[in-house]
Amino acid sequence: MLLVKTRIGPSKINGIGLFANQFILKNTLTWKFMPGFDLEVTKGDLKKLPQYARDQFLHYCYLDKN
Repeated sequence: MLLVKTRIGPSKINGIGLFANQFILKNTLTWKFMPGFDLEVTKGDLKKLPQYARDQFLHYCYLDKN
């Protein structure tokens, strides 16, 4: 769950982007996993998706390297 004010809009990098809509001080917590709001998907669950859905999911998701 995002903990700072944000907005979506055109991105010069890739289509649509998410941008901070407030000044964010250094070391400010900006996001926290919130069960029931955020979704954790296992590699096994991801493999069950059709390829087109998997590609879109991987394009927009956050990957935790841990």
